[in-house]
Amino acid sequence: DQSGNSRNATQGTASSQPTLVSNALNGKPALSFDGVNDFMTFTFPVNGLTGMTLVLVGANSADKNGGSTNAESSAIFWNETSSWGTVYLSPYQTNVKFRFGTGQTGNVPSYTRPTSIGSGFSISVATKNGTTDSLYVNGNLAVSQSGKLSTIAVSQSTGNLGRGYNNNTYFPGRIAEVLVYNRALSDSERQGVQAYLNSKY
Repeated sequence: DQSGNSRNATQGTASSQPTLVSNALNGKPALSFDGVNDFMTFTFPVNGLTGMTLVLVGANSADKNGGSTNAESSAIFWNETSSWGTVYLSPYQTNVKFRFGTGQTGNVPSYTRPTSIGSGFSISVATKNGTTDSLYVNGNLAVSQSGKLSTIAVSQSTGNLGRGYNNNTYFPGRIAEVLVYNRALSDSERQGVQAYLNSKY
């Protein structure tokens, strides 16, 4: 964690550690998750937030769709303590799934890409701004849904990288960068993050 908040993602079991790829994208490194048992965890309580932003630079090596819950094989994921409480963002080859879990039944926002990106990297930004949830893909607005419950609730405080629903479904692919904000970024802030990531990767 480079934010200064010491929310470091760790994995103490060697067989479940992702592999560091030193030159994965534009000369920059990424973590490679095998989709079998690789994952990392970090502590980041999200309950009570009325705004949140998830940013992920990643690539999916085997196309997934999130399964029946939309939250399986997630790239970044918080499990639930009650129904409809999961928080996740998963950029797959043909679709992107995300949720800010509030306990709201039927809250399953998703985006189908025009064409598959295969194992290529993309930049995904999911934002919760009160009652509106939005998704930006490579800087472009892909989904915006209003009428959401305003407060994240019934979510666990442990975040996961490379592991999804029920803690036994795993993300196959590479993750180069993750940014998590405990508020909704403004349009100008989000555009600034996008420009930074475009320049870097």
